[in-house]
Amino acid sequence: MLTYRLLLGFLTPLILAHLFWRGWRDGGSLYLKQRLGFALPECHNCLWLHAASVGEVNTALPLIVELEHRDPSVPLLVTTNTPTGLQALHRSLSDNVQVCYLPLDFRFSIRRFFRRNSIRAGIILETEIWPNLYELATCKLAIVNGRLSHRSLRAAEGRAASIYQAALSRLSLVLTRNQSDADAFKRIGAKAGRVEVIGNLKFAVKENQKQHGDRPRLAPGKYCLLASTHNDEELQLAREWLTRKRDELLVIAPRHAERGTAIRHQLLPLTQSLALRSQNECIDSDVKIYIADTYGEMQNWYQHASAIFMGGSLISRGGHNMLEPAALAQSVITGKSTHNFSDEVSALMQDDAIGIAADSREIINQLTALLDKPEMATERGNRAKNMMDRHANVASRYADRLERWLES
Repeated sequence: MLTYRLLLGFLTPLILAHLFWRGWRDGGSLYLKQRLGFALPECHNCLWLHAASVGEVNTALPLIVELEHRDPSVPLLVTTNTPTGLQALHRSLSDNVQVCYLPLDFRFSIRRFFRRNSIRAGIILETEIWPNLYELATCKLAIVNGRLSHRSLRAAEGRAASIYQAALSRLSLVLTRNQSDADAFKRIGAKAGRVEVIGNLKFAVKENQKQHGDRPRLAPGKYCLLASTHNDEELQLAREWLTRKRDELLVIAPRHAERGTAIRHQLLPLTQSLALRSQNECIDSDVKIYIADTYGEMQNWYQHASAIFMGGSLISRGGHNMLEPAALAQSVITGKSTHNFSDEVSALMQDDAIGIAADSREIINQLTALLDKPEMATERGNRAKNMMDRHANVASRYADRLERWLES
């Protein structure tokens, strides 16, 4: 722990500089205050859940809703690290659930968090392992949907081994996606008797509480969706798409919406027929590519798309969550870089419910094939939805185990 504290002290100027930049860019004063342990809500005898960012929030939502439904008398506090995560929580949860940013892992800010709130127990999603948070917690802690990336595992088995061991020794329960994750947690310091396999919570995709049923269409006619894309993916795929001279609209919904203007500049040498949603630009008959650079509308884009590519997989990023469109009976294409979602891809592949493509040309080939043969897209989408339905009770299994843990 001494090594961690020294390193944290050395990096503090950089951390604070990034904090102020992020607050200025999109988090505002609330982000700055709460990340330093100020302006936090008060919650007494509450159950606290933490999800790092919007992806983890979406994974946690079915469990949060399940826990709230089982015992509405227990106050819930849900924290996140990012503005997009906070926006997703506000959009998705009832007003009975308190939400805020989790303070940074400085000892003074973590102490303020636990002094401000009387927390019965803390539930942390996936791989958020913060040494000061774990040491100073005034409640028992559990990890749910536990997973360790290759990078986290290398750090935990390398120079940071003692830091991970000290932190993980404070956990009273670790619930993982699969046996491989369970073995990894035990290998880096979690006590064997406290580690159990429950299943992958990502399969429990659920309608959020504030947006039910059919969502309004955001674009007229048929469109092909490039979802959660990253830099260079848009350029590669748009270039290939435009060579096909398709009549359908190409919608690009980048992982980070603030990149919208930069994407436009990248694509202008290819075509002038572009429009940005953030600028309220209309989709008229001349528009070939529409950049959906806003937050909170991805489910709308998923629901009405004729074909979907899931980004982060054409470049070496590891992919993004393809289960959200799968739950809407949509057919999804992904690139070969899917190491962050290997379980999910394997499950979909077993049911022939996903397409895998090696490069931009093959991705566009598969997308246009789905556009030309909508019955093929429908059949694959239905297989994906059926696979999701078979795993629909995973949130209940997590809630069952957590109830026993809370009572112990």
